[in-house]
Amino acid sequence: MAKEIVITINRDLLVVIMLVFLVVLVGINQYLIFSITGAITRAPITGRIVEEVQPTGITGIAQQIYEEVVPNEGEQTGYGIAFSTDGMNTLVNYYRSIELTGNEQERFINIGTKPDTSCEYCCGIGEGAAITEDGRAKCGCAHHLALIGLIKYLIQQGYTDEQILDETQRWKAYFFPQGYVSEVLEERGISPESAGLPTQRGGC
Repeated sequence: MAKEIVITINRDLLVVIMLVFLVVLVGINQYLIFSITGAITRAPITGRIVEEVQPTGITGIAQQIYEEVVPNEGEQTGYGIAFSTDGMNTLVNYYRSIELTGNEQERFINIGTKPDTSCEYCCGIGEGAAITEDGRAKCGCAHHLALIGLIKYLIQQGYTDEQILDETQRWKAYFFPQGYVSEVLEERGISPESAGLPTQRGGC
């Protein structure tokens, strides 16, 4: 009888010990989970993570917009001038050689005095007009003179004011891909920083 009582007590003790062990084990497990979760929540985003994620997204979007708005090197226009350094030089020659009179001169002044027709990205002239009210260039760099030559030439070719303004923007995008695409990125709510864009084509 006494032997049976000893065995019963040992079994009860064993059960108690196992229950205590399980409770302690679960408690340790919960503590570790809490500690790890808290560490992850409190951990700052390091520069390394930002460098791996953010520029990749921006560069991808920038590349997409770049391909959308910037003409390719050597791409032909509908008026026989390719987007190239030679094309820019041709437009500068048009600025110097084309003389407009009458209604064409009035259109030239009307278009050239509109905002956003200048070489705004390279010479600090800003987003102003390309010419003064009397038809004089506001900047003497090659980019600027090319834009004015473009306006003159397209007036002679019978292009509408809207078409001419659109073409000036295409040439500005070609000349200044970084500045132009950065503005488009900002308009779409995207930071242009670290986008890896080329600065400009052609010297001033």
